[in-house]
Amino acid sequence: FFGFQRAFSLLGAPAPVVHLWTLPALESVDLPLSALGGARLRFEMDPGQGLPAFPAGTIWIVPTLEGRQPDASTYLEGDSLEEAKRLIPRLKAAGRTAFLAPSRGVFEAYALMYFPLQIDVDGQGNIQRIIMGDAARARF
Repeated sequence: FFGFQRAFSLLGAPAPVVHLWTLPALESVDLPLSALGGARLRFEMDPGQGLPAFPAGTIWIVPTLEGRQPDASTYLEGDSLEEAKRLIPRLKAAGRTAFLAPSRGVFEAYALMYFPLQIDVDGQGNIQRIIMGDAARARF
């Protein structure tokens, strides 16, 4: 229980800066979660085929299966790169974008570790709601 107290510290606070990779472009970015372009952030694994359907304004952040890429690495490697390569053709075909999260360290530091995960941010970039695991699964 005490570990999850770290997630509560995010509520009402500015969204943290995270290291992600844009998809399909595969560009490395360091941005606050609130600067990704949507009011709702959905952390959900790649289903392996097709793409998940989300409401308009939802930004998809794809945690990799292993989540072990070094924090702030300037290149993708191994399983993380292979996961991105499998997802990119489906994103291009659908005309969609997403962000790849190959490292879970920054999320685990805030106890954001049960996927799917939804974070809602307000117009000022502050986190308003965090929903994890089964609760987030029931939202869509």
